[in-house]
Amino acid sequence: MVGTARNGPASVKRNKLNNHGEDVDVDDDDESIGNGDGSPHQPRQAEHLQQHHAQKSLHIAPMIRVTNREFRQLMRILSKRCVLWTEMVVDETIFYCSKSKSPSTSTGDATSTFNREKVDVHLDYDRSMEHPIICQIGGIDPEHTAYTSRIVVDEYGYDEINLNMDCPSDRVQGKEFGAILMKDEKVNRACEIIQSMKKSSSNVAISVKCRIGIDDDENYEFIHQLIQRLHKAGCNKFYMHARKVLLKGLSPIQNRIVPPLNYPIIYRLCEDFPKIDFYINGGISGLRAAKRLVYGYDDEKKGEDKDANIKNNQHSVPCRVCNYPNGSCIVPPSKSNVPSNLRGCMLGRAMMDNPSLLWDCDRYFYGEDNNPCRTRREVLTQYINYLERVYPRRCCDDQDYIQTNRIPSPSVIHTKDYCEVCSDWRNNNCLITSNVNNNNIIINNGGKVKIKITSHVLQRSIRPILGLFFGLSMSKAFRRRCEELIADKIIRNCGPAFVLASALRIVPDEVLDREFIRTEDLSNVVEHVSPQQ
Repeated sequence: MVGTARNGPASVKRNKLNNHGEDVDVDDDDESIGNGDGSPHQPRQAEHLQQHHAQKSLHIAPMIRVTNREFRQLMRILSKRCVLWTEMVVDETIFYCSKSKSPSTSTGDATSTFNREKVDVHLDYDRSMEHPIICQIGGIDPEHTAYTSRIVVDEYGYDEINLNMDCPSDRVQGKEFGAILMKDEKVNRACEIIQSMKKSSSNVAISVKCRIGIDDDENYEFIHQLIQRLHKAGCNKFYMHARKVLLKGLSPIQNRIVPPLNYPIIYRLCEDFPKIDFYINGGISGLRAAKRLVYGYDDEKKGEDKDANIKNNQHSVPCRVCNYPNGSCIVPPSKSNVPSNLRGCMLGRAMMDNPSLLWDCDRYFYGEDNNPCRTRREVLTQYINYLERVYPRRCCDDQDYIQTNRIPSPSVIHTKDYCEVCSDWRNNNCLITSNVNNNNIIINNGGKVKIKITSHVLQRSIRPILGLFFGLSMSKAFRRRCEELIADKIIRNCGPAFVLASALRIVPDEVLDREFIRTEDLSNVVEHVSPQQ
């Protein structure tokens, strides 16, 4: 049994009002980042994260091939307050992309100029919309991670940098970063990386995302020592996926659902490391579960019983109290016993599968008076306008040999206002409506059409909203229609906004205009705790 770790003298508490007038206790050193030797310094904490520091925060988990710019834009339309994350960015990629010779440079040293065009592909984002946003970095070379951190902060202005010690994929393991950095023999290298990142970008927080165990190392002593070592290296913020990870025998997908969840171990870490901020990740089914975890169980008497059970080890893994098939323990604490340094939580698959859950985030989780949108039509109108702006139509320009394959789109001159395919929609001010004859859209997979917008762009644009009708009877039909239209070469050059609007013609107006259900009134929320039966 590892004793309680105390990192320096107990911090002085002071009262502070958060943005909703609630009186909360805040450590005097909450807004500082401790150095490896224990001496604090006061950096300029990112404005977007600092203004709500005393309040709990809800994060959208980084997911490879999911949390790209299009997905993040949809999340920001649904919530102005949640914290967005990039996909994992590999430090080596940024290191070599930034130093590669720009296509516009015909002479000179290729490494003498910063190649923003190539780095933009991996790091650019909508600065007017996406804050607060965290960039997750994966890497093994302290020189490369330091360089990438400096670019992320100085050139792109991200609010926080996170080191990935969580990803179990074979490809990432092969390059010896991700979850493998949790291995005892690799932790020293992880500490070096953290120190290098801090030195190169001291004005923002450096955090770590990791699991609670790896392979056979799954007892509390292991994770306690890991957090202690990384904290001494300078990390004061941890996003904890409350499952262990198995590097062999399970796929990345299985690693997200098969190992049992263990929330109490996170609460225990919070108690043992009071000067470290923790965020809990894994199996959180929606806003109700998220709020209950970070703010405490609503029923105080019942919550006290649960707290006693946790401390008496009646809740454990496998847990007979929670009674989940794979032995997970997901008990929340009571309101009076929530660790003050449990700063928030993180949702991933729930938002990917059913993004509509996020619509109530600002009101239900953050306590705002209103949410940005009330209906799916409002969400989709904003998202279609976004697609029209970043991926303009290519149906009426004479640049046949220039393709749109990413943001920013190439600059072209249109020869007319619209083509025959999209004329009705554009004449109707690009409205979302089901009162249009679907026969106007001809599916033609065999015609010879000069493709100017790649299928990659269509897939990136449409994928985020495929789950927007989750649980509704026409959800599968909408998905099928999207797949058909993405494959249609005739319609593609009219742009992803028109493709999406065309797919929405099968959705009845009453579905588009039906108000979202408040979180308190939701039932049958899909849980991600146990393996699917």
